[in-house]
Amino acid sequence: MTPMLRSLALAAAFLVAGSAAAQQTCPATPDLCVLQNADPINVVINGDTTATGARANPDRIYQLQRDVVYLMDSNIRNTGYHLQIVGADGSGALPQIYTSLNGTSGNRVGDAFFQEGDITFRNFSFSGVLPEDFGGELPNMSTTFVRTAASGFDLIMDGLVVVNLEAQIVRAQSALRKMIVTNTIWANSGWLGTDGTNFGAGKGVDLRDGSIDSLIFRNNTFINYTDRIIRHRSSTGPVQNMVFDHNTILNAVSYHGTLALGQVGNSIKITNNLFYDSFVAGADTSDIVRQSEFDESGEVYANGKAKMTWILSEPNETTDWTISNNVYVVSPEVQAFYDAFSDGGGDDGNPDNGTDGDNDIIGVGPPLTDHIASRISNPTTAFTQMSLDLTNAPDAPVDMVTWYRTETGRTKDTATFDVATDDYDRRTTAYFLTDFDPSYPTTSPAYTAGTNGCPVGDLTWFPGVDQAACLASADERGPEANLLAISNAPNPFRTGTTLRYTLDRAADVTMTVYDALGRQVATLVDATEAAGEHTVEWSAAAAAPGLYVVRLQAGDQVGTHRMLVVR
Repeated sequence: MTPMLRSLALAAAFLVAGSAAAQQTCPATPDLCVLQNADPINVVINGDTTATGARANPDRIYQLQRDVVYLMDSNIRNTGYHLQIVGADGSGALPQIYTSLNGTSGNRVGDAFFQEGDITFRNFSFSGVLPEDFGGELPNMSTTFVRTAASGFDLIMDGLVVVNLEAQIVRAQSALRKMIVTNTIWANSGWLGTDGTNFGAGKGVDLRDGSIDSLIFRNNTFINYTDRIIRHRSSTGPVQNMVFDHNTILNAVSYHGTLALGQVGNSIKITNNLFYDSFVAGADTSDIVRQSEFDESGEVYANGKAKMTWILSEPNETTDWTISNNVYVVSPEVQAFYDAFSDGGGDDGNPDNGTDGDNDIIGVGPPLTDHIASRISNPTTAFTQMSLDLTNAPDAPVDMVTWYRTETGRTKDTATFDVATDDYDRRTTAYFLTDFDPSYPTTSPAYTAGTNGCPVGDLTWFPGVDQAACLASADERGPEANLLAISNAPNPFRTGTTLRYTLDRAADVTMTVYDALGRQVATLVDATEAAGEHTVEWSAAAAAPGLYVVRLQAGDQVGTHRMLVVR
């Protein structure tokens, strides 16, 4: 997303979805299908198949038009094909997708996209609630933007605005190969509902049920959410490589940390980020055992109180950690909140929170756990605290946090809840395209606090900055260095295919094939191989038609690749 895209005014009158005499169909041969708005996008995309149910064109790109609103009333599942949805280039407002109630079932959209193949999303906005529902209890909020349902695929998001979701943006319930999020806004996640829901919802990406080879966040803004940007703790597999660079984190109302990593593998880089009121409640959860709600068991201060840290992981002595050039800000409003619930502050009024005077909220804690601090060369300079005023961004929802801590039952269905003060300042997508601006004065020390004198935070908010130079200065090698490229031909294929890969050094190699459910079906290589190009044949005559994933491990390098068997 270019700086211009975030400042474009919305058109005064959008085209709106309505009835149509016939469902839109995509042309048979071109790769590009320009979506109209007469039908919900799920109807058109799910219906883009042949008479046998196969994809009409697996390489299809679905293009959304600018200044147009689209509806989505059921989910889309991309089984075995690369789903590509992109907003058109040019002037005008980003295309907007709103979820709506299904006209047949009357149900709201839960998980919008089920990933069973590669996904690429670019240059559009997605909202889990229709504008007319603002001001009420948001009855048709969607739960999740993307839920992974098969292993070994890539998820790419660039230039998106994703707002007003109940649970999480991405829920990874299978192993991902690569997730790259760039130039994107994630806002207003989480929902203090009338049914007892709490701060455990509102995650950015939830990886607890899977592993990932490469996780890359660059040039993004995260604002107003009630849980973690990354929830990976208690995971079933590692984050092998992560780059978290030049992001702005604002109003992270989380009691589990901001980047709650679990198992970590080869390389973790956290650089050039701005954390602004990023942690206003809670305690550390870096150990294996965690108690409920705010009473956490983790690293503790000298007084025995649980530490509040923003970045945490399970202890690991082999991961290469790089944490540098990050800035954090605690606004006067949030500092006042800390002071009100500081150690020795007396009864916090919450009977579910332990004994009176327990007060696990004790002030601004260190950004890093002791373990991570011991693993980096620059723990004292990894984060620098500054005072900073943002151009136009909502204040921290301190009233909401205070209400949640003091309210028995923690539901909106009480006489004490005031939606005007005790809920997020929820906005329509238009706000994030026209008014929202978390930039800060160029005279601030933060403007030159990044690597090689670049600004910290999301560079998109600073049009005068040479983004390419600043991002290049932050070591682009990152996780991609440990990814192996695999190809096969033919693909799709009926009975057999040839796989090719190249090793940059001799290594112990294993190559394994899995079906779409993650079951191992074949081991093609299990040997020590020399550097250079290698080929291997897979005879798939006995394999059922469908999607397969091949995983290649060579020393500390990993690669995955998808293949399709047809009959």
